[in-house]
Amino acid sequence: LAAACGATPVVVEAPAQIPGPAYHAAAALVANGTAGLAYAGVETLLRLGVERREAEAALGALLRTVAGHIERLGLPAALTGPVVRGDADTVAAHRAALARSAPEALPAYDAIVPTILRCAREAGLGDAQCEAIEAALRAPVRGG
Repeated sequence: LAAACGATPVVVEAPAQIPGPAYHAAAALVANGTAGLAYAGVETLLRLGVERREAEAALGALLRTVAGHIERLGLPAALTGPVVRGDADTVAAHRAALARSAPEALPAYDAIVPTILRCAREAGLGDAQCEAIEAALRAPVRGG
């Protein structure tokens, strides 16, 4: 069934200590989480004057690129962006921009950055840069 839908089936013998629903939860987290983040991104772009279909097409293309990188490179190598670069100033600027333009998207941003940061650590991001990003997440949002 998975192959007929274009998915890649994964058959895993679940260890006794890991409940079967955990596999489904992992898939739901990625599929539904991605759709939810895309929804927040589209809402943000709509507030900036981008037409809905244009926003959906642009973010859909970005998601295809990310999916391809994950397939080809794996994680954490597929990670890009300010967190993996250790750019705390851009993280702070993102938070301020969201607070001004799409405040309902800020909680999603703040919720996902710690996970991105864990991936970035695995990619080799240093402690000082990680701490700077963590501080940017704790800081009151300026410009909001």
